[in-house]
Amino acid sequence: MNIKQTTIEPVALVMGLVLGSAMLVSVTAAFLLGYVFGLGGATLTLVGALLTGLSIWSSVRIRVSPEGGFEASFESFKQEVREDVTSLRSDTKGVVHELTEFKGEIRASILEAISPEVLDDLRRSEKVDQLIERGELEKALELDPGNTIAIEQLIENLVDKGQFQQASELYPELKKSNESGIGYSVYPHLALAFDRNGNVAQAQAILTELEEGIRTDIATGYGYLSRSQQIGWVLHDIQRIAKKVKDPSVAARIRELEASLKDTIDALTKG
Repeated sequence: MNIKQTTIEPVALVMGLVLGSAMLVSVTAAFLLGYVFGLGGATLTLVGALLTGLSIWSSVRIRVSPEGGFEASFESFKQEVREDVTSLRSDTKGVVHELTEFKGEIRASILEAISPEVLDDLRRSEKVDQLIERGELEKALELDPGNTIAIEQLIENLVDKGQFQQASELYPELKKSNESGIGYSVYPHLALAFDRNGNVAQAQAILTELEEGIRTDIATGYGYLSRSQQIGWVLHDIQRIAKKVKDPSVAARIRELEASLKDTIDALTKG
């Protein structure tokens, strides 16, 4: 279908407002007086409404088909909407860009206050944490030999694999790095490792050291083992290894410690 296209520009706005309004007033008066509308009345109404519309929108795009059909669209209104949307998108991009620059300035200002040595230490710590998360404990200890978490996880892994000798050899390193007390959480595994190696005295000494650590933290009111949740984790591991120890005296010591930990948890959680 061939379409003819005509554009009415803003020069007709004033005339359109006057003529269109007059036409609409005439049609309204005729309707109120009871006159019957014909083709002329309908045409007058349509033309009046169209001309009045020109006073609001700067242009109306009218498409007329050879069959007599037509369609009209208010191009100016649509253009204004498009311009508003484009402007909003531009403003949004500008805000995002400014925020990105602001974040970059914050990062730069923070890093400026850090010495290269400290920054290297922080990056190494980040690398160690990533290695621990991936289970690459030996590599983590190469970068940070005194990392308590890496040592205790390695001890636990070795004990679970039945490599008791290798696990017990890590005890001196764990004890030296255990300033926070978190290393006590793997003491049950160490006790099992020494028991299975036939070092009964050291296994019992490990259990006694664990009990003393709990007692000290509770007495001072702070420390890793001063809360019932952490003590509960230790108790869970104690109960696990109790079924695996060989020496009867170590087994008896474990039962004593188990009863002591249960009483301690009850005392902390009651009231």
